[in-house]
Amino acid sequence: MHPTFIGNACERTLLLKQYMSDIVLKDVVARHSIRGIRNLEQLVNWYTANMSCLHSYNSIRKALGLSIQAASSLTSYLSQAYLVFEVNRYHRNLKIQSRDPQKVYLIDNGLRNVSINSTREDLGRLA
Repeated sequence: MHPTFIGNACERTLLLKQYMSDIVLKDVVARHSIRGIRNLEQLVNWYTANMSCLHSYNSIRKALGLSIQAASSLTSYLSQAYLVFEVNRYHRNLKIQSRDPQKVYLIDNGLRNVSINSTREDLGRLA
């Protein structure tokens, strides 16, 4: 049996929460010397709650009160740590494609499930 399948559901949940914490604190905060950790946590929560939804840095600015530059930088840091990735909407015109909102995904659905406080299973978003 694969070692990641050993243990009960509670142990797996704790392990995934620890992975999320380690990625945010050790890979992002420590590497980039981030002092405003609250902004980063808000952005991570935003991305986990709104996974696979269209977003723009302007919409994040309005929702969280971050500057567009801060939202862009923090998202870049999360992408470098392989926690999130952004996907452009397809359009034949590359200018329009680069201007359109993007979708953001977490690298692992398990990380999303332990981070969000929702009892609703969003199977469409997880797919």
